[in-house]
Amino acid sequence: MSSHTEQTTGGADRQEPPSRGVEIVRPALGFWASVAAVTVLLAVGAVAACAMYALGLFARARALEAELTVQRGLAAFLSSPETATIVLAGTEVAPKARLKLSYDRSSGRAVLFGYDLPPPEAGRAYQLWFIAGGTPRPGRVFAPDATGRGSWNENVPPEGRDASVFAVTLEPASGVAVPSGPMILKSVSFSYAPPSGAARPVVRFGRFGYETADGRSRSL
Repeated sequence: MSSHTEQTTGGADRQEPPSRGVEIVRPALGFWASVAAVTVLLAVGAVAACAMYALGLFARARALEAELTVQRGLAAFLSSPETATIVLAGTEVAPKARLKLSYDRSSGRAVLFGYDLPPPEAGRAYQLWFIAGGTPRPGRVFAPDATGRGSWNENVPPEGRDASVFAVTLEPASGVAVPSGPMILKSVSFSYAPPSGAARPVVRFGRFGYETADGRSRSL
């Protein structure tokens, strides 16, 4: 009996080991706050990027619209019946050079277009001249880009709007009041009829020349 009691007591004293269940770790509140902050930052960044892209598109559209307006205005100016167009061809100094001068004979507004102009040496530039009544009047000083091309705005003075000769010489970059360098281009065609008895251009290296209606040549 004693043995049975010990067995019973021993069995009662034994305890089952505690069960090892899966421990659930719950994230702290700060973790979710960080996730929310990052999400908000990403959303704000995406919105800002979209806004900048839209602003870029808007700026490009405005630039294209402005350029289109300029081109339309230029086309209207060039096609106006009040606009005279003079073509200047290169002399033997620059036989491939070409220049087109278009100007409003009322306002004097003008645009120059140059093609295949040799790049002038340092300190030198091209200068436009209007020759009316045998007197050369100075115009714009200009230089082409690396390809020999360019376009420039000009204003033809009242005394030069009925000029019978247009020419371009190579001068100091600051410009001169009286032509001194070689003639690079001279007018060869007009979109209007020059005044009766007007002078016709004569190519002279290093100076101006013109020929009167009676065929006599003179130097300026």
